[in-house]
Amino acid sequence: MTVLTPLNEEELRNIFDESAIKIIDYMIKKSIFSQPEKMEWQHDLPIQMPKEHIEQWLAQALNARSIWAWSYPVDIISSDNTWGADIKMLSGRVDANWRLTNSDSWETSLWQNFRWAWNRLDQYFVAQEYETIKNMRLDLIREKLNIPVVEHWLSQIYYFILLRWGNYLYLLWMKVNLEELSNVLVNVNRTSADSVFLDNYIDLDLGNVKIYKAKKRMELRLHPKNWYDRWYMIPFEINLDNTEIAFRQYVEAWNDIMNYWKEKALRIFD
Repeated sequence: MTVLTPLNEEELRNIFDESAIKIIDYMIKKSIFSQPEKMEWQHDLPIQMPKEHIEQWLAQALNARSIWAWSYPVDIISSDNTWGADIKMLSGRVDANWRLTNSDSWETSLWQNFRWAWNRLDQYFVAQEYETIKNMRLDLIREKLNIPVVEHWLSQIYYFILLRWGNYLYLLWMKVNLEELSNVLVNVNRTSADSVFLDNYIDLDLGNVKIYKAKKRMELRLHPKNWYDRWYMIPFEINLDNTEIAFRQYVEAWNDIMNYWKEKALRIFD
């Protein structure tokens, strides 16, 4: 077993029931409606969803409570104090025709800390002390994730990830098996002078975890297509409105704008 593993279907449905899925779908549609329209000379704009909003909607969907502390290891905690979840957002990669690719997603940080030990990180890399780098980082991860376990008596930590990939948003889920941190190894063949590649942190078909020298942090990247092929995600279609409009032209006929917004809402929430 690895440190990060997908939830099985029973575990998933115990958390994300039909009501939760409906609320998340509403969250996404409401966010899409609020995206700004582009003008005729602009390229398509990337969808922006503030992490605080995603946290709030998942708290609503799962009847959980928000922590509202930027540096705390989890963002929401279940109402019965059995689990806590760190919520993240990632972007996948598509080709020029918006088709799914086999490429890694962009990265998300698992932990970043500039304590005294990390001030010497460059020295450890120069000396090729990769085991020291790995053990130091895993100690920090263990320390970090044990904070909510001890303070809130949690029995499980999860990562809930909203992945943007083409015209869809996908919900991914992983549980953290803290006891497996002792089985994480340095992959010597893939480790370089700039990063330490870790084995047994996540199934390498599903993603990878590296410790980066320059960024001084530990990052997770996923292989979204393998998650998709194994049905380890819930899809939410994005009904994007790519209408090109210059609002200044409608200041004298504001009713036209109001009608446009009503029609846009019908298209998105249909």
